[in-house]
Formats: sequence, C-alpha cells, structure tokens
Amino acid sequence: MLTCPPPRFPLTEGTYWLYQGLVRFDKPGSQSGGESKVTWRTEIVRVFHRDDALLAIVKGFPGDLNWSTGGAPPAEAMIVRTSALANHRYFSLIFTVLSNSSFTSRILS
Repeated sequence: MLTCPPPRFPLTEGTYWLYQGLVRFDKPGSQSGGESKVTWRTEIVRVFHRDDALLAIVKGFPGDLNWSTGGAPPAEAMIVRTSALANHRYFSLIFTVLSNSSFTSRILS
C-alpha cells in the first residue's frame, strides 16, 4: 500500500470538485476576445492500488478547457502517486488517458 503523506485532494472513487469561473478565448474579428462562464466538474471515477502506487482515473480535469470556448467535453486523465520515486519523497504525475476504452484494464492487469 501507498505510504506517502495523505494527498491534498482525496483520491477516492466518487469524490468530485466543482470549479466555477471564466474561460477566455480569442474571437476572430474582435480585439477584446470572448469569454464564457463555466461550472466544471472534476470527478475521481476509478482508483487502483498496486504495490507502492496509487492510480486514479479522473474525468473532467480542468486542463480539458484549454483551447476551448468553455464547451469542451470532459476527457479522462490519470493521476499516479508513488513514494517509490524521488528518494521516497511524495511524488505525483498526471497523464492524459488515450480514448481507448480498454486502456485501464490493459495497463493494470
């Protein structure tokens, strides 16, 4: 099991965060651009434990809004936490998950 300090974001299935704010973007023909108000949901949809690592599948990571006008579809990403890297210091990585539906079952089996 993972033995690093507790995470700042609880990585348990069903946990979610709501973000509210503005997405600003370039608008052709406008010097001021455009903006959209958004309410964005980020949710932990699946969690896997393997040896000294934790892998969480996240749907709707805030970066999904990059290069959008605020109406981007939520994609899946994964957060990997392990204390086995960086001289046993707490370490976390975030990856974008490919749109292959069998990705998690292949990588974790």
